[in-house]
Amino acid sequence: MKTFNKTLLLAAVLASAANANVQVTGDATIGLLYTLKNSPTNKEDKFTVQAGNQSQGYTHINFAAAEGGKGGQGAYLFMETLTDLDGDNANFQFNMGEEFIGYRTSMFDIRLGQIDSLMYSWVGTSNEKMLYADNIAIQPALDDFNSNMLRLTTRLGKTLVAADVRLQDDGNDYDAYDIGARASLGKADISLVYQGIPDINTTAFDNRNTTAASISYDITKNLNVMGTYANYSEKHANNGEDQSYSLGITYNNASVLYQTSPDTDQARLNLMYQFPVSKSTTFGVEAQFADKFYSNNDPTKTVDNEFVVGYIHYEL
Repeated sequence: MKTFNKTLLLAAVLASAANANVQVTGDATIGLLYTLKNSPTNKEDKFTVQAGNQSQGYTHINFAAAEGGKGGQGAYLFMETLTDLDGDNANFQFNMGEEFIGYRTSMFDIRLGQIDSLMYSWVGTSNEKMLYADNIAIQPALDDFNSNMLRLTTRLGKTLVAADVRLQDDGNDYDAYDIGARASLGKADISLVYQGIPDINTTAFDNRNTTAASISYDITKNLNVMGTYANYSEKHANNGEDQSYSLGITYNNASVLYQTSPDTDQARLNLMYQFPVSKSTTFGVEAQFADKFYSNNDPTKTVDNEFVVGYIHYEL
């Protein structure tokens, strides 16, 4: 009944938004996933019906309205809803993602609310282009959907420069801050972000400062290569790493992504192929392979799931 009521509420909100000239966008992904029993959490090979990763694979309904019209200057509002549409009513989740109010001019853009960190939105999301592959290569202390955030963005020539900070109402002035720059140089898109954390957490890795960069380069119209790199001021627990990286290539509808992480000996390979069937609908196949195999009895090793999934993706 709760799921039914949430569905009715969402339908009512969508109808009201359309009448109020609010821009509504969205997407949904659902797939049949076959997981192998190589990780400690999977005792047997199994089939499940699952949505994709949070950034790309959840069901999103986004609402946007601006004083100056779409992309215009003045005040604007953005709200993102997230639904884990996995077919299990007991675990049905309807949450908010980014939600903020902002003001833009020809010189600057300011946002206040629940916002993804610069480190995540400018670098980390480069590893979430696939619908079922999570980003593991960029793991800052402050990631996505952070409340109490302030961001200021401006442009210096061809370079976009931004800074954000997560403020607090307790004894600390702030939890974290990001400073970043991104630019398009011919066929290359480059981002560089630094995230600083005050020494307020209980473990060293939670107090890590992160420096990360991403690059995407179009070799041809149909061939793209990308990569990310992160360096952390502290190592992860259990002999983890203080750096991580990713490498990816996309050719037409096929993609390959290899990632390492700061977790102990964790690396994975993802493959994806998509079959567009209409302007709004895409069928796809994705697979994930653990780069290394370790004994499940060793608690210091990070053992990835291995799976193959066939899915349907729909965009409003």
